Amino acid sequence: MKSRCAAALVILAGMALACARSPNSPDDHPITDGPAGRTYTNRNLGFQVTIPKPLDLSWGMSIQTLHHTGVLADGTSLSVFIKAPQGRGGFEPILSIDPFPVSQNEKLADLGARAAKDFAQSYGNYRESAHRVIEVAGGPAEQWTFRAQATGQGDRFTVTLLINGKLVYILQGSGIEGYYPTEEYESILKTFKFL
Repeated sequence: MKSRCAAALVILAGMALACARSPNSPDDHPITDGPAGRTYTNRNLGFQVTIPKPLDLSWGMSIQTLHHTGVLADGTSLSVFIKAPQGRGGFEPILSIDPFPVSQNEKLADLGARAAKDFAQSYGNYRESAHRVIEVAGGPAEQWTFRAQATGQGDRFTVTLLINGKLVYILQGSGIEGYYPTEEYESILKTFKFL
């Protein structure tokens, strides 16, 4: 958790201070079950994500709003956690979604270049295995796959960055050798959309 937060904050700390007023904080829309799977919708921030079927039978979802460490307009922070079932040794891979404000003119390529440099400083024994531009929610996103040492978080990671308006979304999936659910992360990523 510490490394994920440190990486996100290192990437965005300077931008958050310089940007214009960010969108309102998350509203209290519940997590709903429907024909597509288990869905979280946040109309204030304008996004939705689903744990698609049949993953919704074994994967969980939780929402955390922090009031004392916030970066959104009303001083809150939002994290969406999508959790895989526990595996060997009790390890539980997690896909987290964290929105942060950025300036309106921030470009994905610039943010991605800073992120790539920051990963090496934020994660112990960082080793990148892939970096690519993909499409998420109908627009471009930058994605990295790498190995690193992050106590309690695993040693394999997939990080995806995408921008919508004045928010950057950081999606990070974790894993360990023998339990790194990349296909499941990709299926969840395909459901991510802006409202």
